[in-house]
Amino acid sequence: MLPLKSLHADRISHFGLLAEKLGREGVHQAISEHKLAGNPIYFTGKNGQIIKELADGRQFVVKIFLDGREKVGKQVL
Repeated sequence: MLPLKSLHADRISHFGLLAEKLGREGVHQAISEHKLAGNPIYFTGKNGQIIKELADGRQFVVKIFLDGREKVGKQVL
């Protein structure tokens, strides 16, 4: 039989994994809905550049300025 402390830690670990899984699913669902509505999404690419993905799947490197303007650069996908 496992000690109570070990059993408690195992439950917390299981809860953490479940919460992480549900969080990931929620993010994917929100992204899908956002793109279906025709909105772009932004994320950081492998080399730290900001990528703008349009609803049709095209991706561009962008630079975002402090005043909210953005400059669209080269297409990456």
